[in-house]
Amino acid sequence: WLHKAPAWKHLREGVELQQCYFGEHLLNEQPTAPVVIVESEKTAAVLSQFSKGWVWLASGGSQGLKNPDKNKALNGREVWLLPDHGQYWNWATVAHENGWQIFDQIEKNPIFPGCDILDLLEAGDLGKDLLKFSKL
Repeated sequence: WLHKAPAWKHLREGVELQQCYFGEHLLNEQPTAPVVIVESEKTAAVLSQFSKGWVWLASGGSQGLKNPDKNKALNGREVWLLPDHGQYWNWATVAHENGWQIFDQIEKNPIFPGCDILDLLEAGDLGKDLLKFSKL
């Protein structure tokens, strides 16, 4: 973490690092659009090209949803979670706590252990479901 380097001390005095979602800056550009959170930054960037009208964010890891301060930016928004295979139940707990929705397609139809939504898209197993999801 660069912010901890002694050479940068003068830049961080009085500043506290606060994590945010990858793509969070897009929330202000589309204040009424529903939000979709995926784990990987790459997944958010790719899927944003397939499904317009949604703000695609990335949590930056399987545990990236658990920071309540980070989630404040999503207050009042319709939020959908698209967890990678093996993370559905962890993410479902966070979804329930925050009143968010969760998409379980990867958990129901994994093509291999640890697969993610891009793997399903590439295999052609997600196309119809993603199109249905994007029209919700």
